[in-house]
Amino acid sequence: MKITQLTCYSAKGLLYIKLDTDEGISGFGECSPMQIETTLQIIQQVVKPQVIGMSPYDSELMEQRVLTKHYKISGQLLAMAYSGIDTACWDIRAKAAKQPLYNLLGGKYRESVPLYGSSMSRDLTYEQEAEKLREGIDQFQFKAVKIKVGPRMGTGLPVNLADDAEKVRTVREAIATGHSADDRREQLLYLHSSRPAV
Repeated sequence: MKITQLTCYSAKGLLYIKLDTDEGISGFGECSPMQIETTLQIIQQVVKPQVIGMSPYDSELMEQRVLTKHYKISGQLLAMAYSGIDTACWDIRAKAAKQPLYNLLGGKYRESVPLYGSSMSRDLTYEQEAEKLREGIDQFQFKAVKIKVGPRMGTGLPVNLADDAEKVRTVREAIATGHSADDRREQLLYLHSSRPAV
């Protein structure tokens, strides 16, 4: 089986990849939505020429040809572009095997996956963040939430731990309202920062 075509689809801040094969099986993958225009250029000019004609089963060789050969492309852009290709190849393998993908990745571990809520925002006031998360908990029965604290990595802005603590306190108080002690305890245990440890 060989990859014959790579097509990109971008809309509403999302970037998807479709890989077609000579056996009529197509696979889909998703790339990071950051810097979509730049990622599209990398996919078309760097990634696509390397993967056309390759087998979707040859992941190690494909990764070497794309990532190692072009290691001088700065930052994470190349990995962001390649991630959609890798996912699409897994999709093709699962379809070719007529199996759900989890069977190719070690089998089913659980029947369901717990979800958590996140506002995905840094520009909301603490009260707005708390209200948005409270609405998500009420609507979707999330047992945990994630909030963003501190400045976005790479901005060079200073970290204000007192400000972060106040945001966490405000959100914790808001999401605990109207729930039993056990529910509150579970929510508070899973409330965490997206900032990496220093």
